[in-house]
Amino acid sequence: MNTLTLQVGLDDRSYPIIIEDGLLTRIGRDLAERKIGTKYGVIADDHVASLYGSTLMNSFAEAGITAKLFTFPQGEESKNLQTFGTLHRELAQAGFDRSDVLVGLGGGVTGDMTGFVAATYMRGIPFVQVPTTLLAQVDSSVGGKTGVDIPEGKNLVGAFYQPQVVYIDTAVLTTLPMKEYCGGLAEVIKYGVIRDKEFFLFLEDNIDPILSLDRVTIQKMIFTCCRIKADVVAEDERNQISVEFSIMVIQSAMGLRLLPIIQSSMERLWPWVWLPPYGLPSAVVCVRGRKQAGWPHSSTTMVYLQKFLTILTVTASKVICSVTRKRSVSVFFMCCRQRSARWL
Repeated sequence: MNTLTLQVGLDDRSYPIIIEDGLLTRIGRDLAERKIGTKYGVIADDHVASLYGSTLMNSFAEAGITAKLFTFPQGEESKNLQTFGTLHRELAQAGFDRSDVLVGLGGGVTGDMTGFVAATYMRGIPFVQVPTTLLAQVDSSVGGKTGVDIPEGKNLVGAFYQPQVVYIDTAVLTTLPMKEYCGGLAEVIKYGVIRDKEFFLFLEDNIDPILSLDRVTIQKMIFTCCRIKADVVAEDERNQISVEFSIMVIQSAMGLRLLPIIQSSMERLWPWVWLPPYGLPSAVVCVRGRKQAGWPHSSTTMVYLQKFLTILTVTASKVICSVTRKRSVSVFFMCCRQRSARWL
């Protein structure tokens, strides 16, 4: 299979995203050529370490790279200041310094944790992302958002800190539980809904290969998502909405505009489901200019973001995870297209 590469354009902090089937076994050789650091600390949760830790460590060994594996318990509950502190101490005990590099091997929790440790250990050392879930591959591994949770909320302690490289191996998705895969697929659909009509239609036309994990189709899908995410990051690295976008937070009225998409999809699949018509807070972004995503719309398009996308993502996951998987995806796409054509 071909290697697909794209660049996140951030001037002197730009970095490549490399997408390839079986890439995990070749990461060591690529890093040896890039000469990013002296030795490498691989951070993974205990589950991912059991699946892919030895493969990556062998890749380093074959390339003549010194590397050490650091693990922590699997799960969102480990994304905290205690784990964060423990990793710092283990790195110090292992003699890591500013000439060394961290590698985040895993999903979003691992990537966020590794990035934040890298941003703060010895006031900052380089790090590399190796995402192993679809959600991490198309979203969290790109953009430099790092951090941990505290009791008061998620990701309240963290930093914007960009990786040196993002390595995406599509082969690792074969061990991902279908529920997690579908959670990532909902994020993929979101890209099409808000940014790229042609990509949305591509997803709709390739339901079978996507759900059967056809690697050529999956590689193209991930590449498109990363391209869109890279463009967004290059435009607005720290999520400070640019001149093209102005945010207005509103309440139920905008929620009611989203509701028919969700209601239509769910009523077709589960006729007994009823959704309350009120109390859906939402946010909208006024997009200036025409043809932002290729949908018919006026010069100022109301694109429903945040709660819109949150509800859309959750619903997409539930729809795609239903027993009649192919029919469910078809219904969801159809409802999105019908409603979007009316509103945008």
